[in-house]
Amino acid sequence: MKPNIVDTGARVELQCIAFTFGVCAQVEMFMYKDDDSSESQKTINEDDGGELGVEVFGLICAKCHPSLLAKGCYENHMFNVIQDEHEWVGLGTQINLFKNLVAVPAYSQLEISLDLSGYEDDEFSIEGTACFQPTNGDGGYKDIRGVNGYYVRVYVTWCEPSNLNKRWCEEDMIDGFCLMPHSPGLYASHLLEVFSLFIARPNEEEVSLYGSVKILDYRGWCTVFSYSKNEPYFLSRGCNLLPLQGPDRALQPLMFFLMEIDLRDIDGHVNIKGFVNSCVEIDERQRPWFDKRFCAVVKLVNEKSFAAVNYTIFSFAVEAIMEVNFLFKGGSCAHVKIYGDVIASYDKLSYLTNYDAEFFQRVLFTRKKANFLEVEDNYQLPRYVVAVPMTCSLLTKVNLSFQTNLGTHRVGELVKFQIGEPYRIIKSDFVDIRIDVDWKGLPYV
Repeated sequence: MKPNIVDTGARVELQCIAFTFGVCAQVEMFMYKDDDSSESQKTINEDDGGELGVEVFGLICAKCHPSLLAKGCYENHMFNVIQDEHEWVGLGTQINLFKNLVAVPAYSQLEISLDLSGYEDDEFSIEGTACFQPTNGDGGYKDIRGVNGYYVRVYVTWCEPSNLNKRWCEEDMIDGFCLMPHSPGLYASHLLEVFSLFIARPNEEEVSLYGSVKILDYRGWCTVFSYSKNEPYFLSRGCNLLPLQGPDRALQPLMFFLMEIDLRDIDGHVNIKGFVNSCVEIDERQRPWFDKRFCAVVKLVNEKSFAAVNYTIFSFAVEAIMEVNFLFKGGSCAHVKIYGDVIASYDKLSYLTNYDAEFFQRVLFTRKKANFLEVEDNYQLPRYVVAVPMTCSLLTKVNLSFQTNLGTHRVGELVKFQIGEPYRIIKSDFVDIRIDVDWKGLPYV
């Protein structure tokens, strides 16, 4: 039987926002009163022998400042009680928040503001704000004080994704290596892949960056980006991804890994310094960490610029050393301007969201038309080292333009490498693009 639906004209409007670089904050609040307050300032139920506390009403808000909002502030109501619907809060007990888990951009501080009053009690009032910087784990607590000795203690815990901080258990262990089934003598093991480094700065201005990005694994430090102040890297307006110059070897996070970011620009728009680090004894807590996509944000307090590192630790992967060669027809061609992209990805990993597609593919080469690469002969791009999961094939998407004074030649193709496959050639009338891959397993030397 068809249900009888009556349109009353009522509507519910739901507003939501998704942060590109978001973390979750768990907020708890407790009401207290100083012990040295006078007897006349004690709570309204004390004379009746009841629980010490206050009937309160008012507003508690959580605010952050996402860069994508024009108004610059996003607000969550965690407690919103009008005077006629006042609520009892006992001293030393937790305030019953309507919402205690809030999403915050990792580059923004969390502001907890209170405006509470006592119902028929002029001696109670708390108004103020406490600010917390995003971090890993416990964010500590801060007190917001009111009149007559009353105060609220605010606790913030920054929630780790994917149970990264849970206690060790035997099921978290993963074997250290395994033999590739279709490649005799090739062993796969744990490898770290850093896919992209996102740089945010005010108004997305063009900047000349200098400094370094380094990664520490059990074999030592490895540099993936390094430019001097005298010869900085030019990041054009609207561009955010830095081209990674490395690593020049496989990254093996046996018991830990650490990333050090130290970047500035000539004009002072960018000032980023900090670390991304794994938990201790990551070799004993592998399942929460391995084969997942992570983003870590590095930002200095009171700075508007920040870096976001997107990475994955593969449980079993091999090393692909890639070389891309441009072979022009006829042997050479003077003053060829090259722009476009060469991007590496994997065939069995999903890229369903725009975020995954933009930040979790490895950009081997990228140039805008206004920032072309000019060559005068056959040319080889820098060598690239890419970690490839043992269950996947390596995909290389080529989308390049070759401009001369006679016209522009475009080459676009997606080539697939099975693990162990040595090379592929993309042919065109103007240029052949040869991609060579040298595959290495444990010990990756």
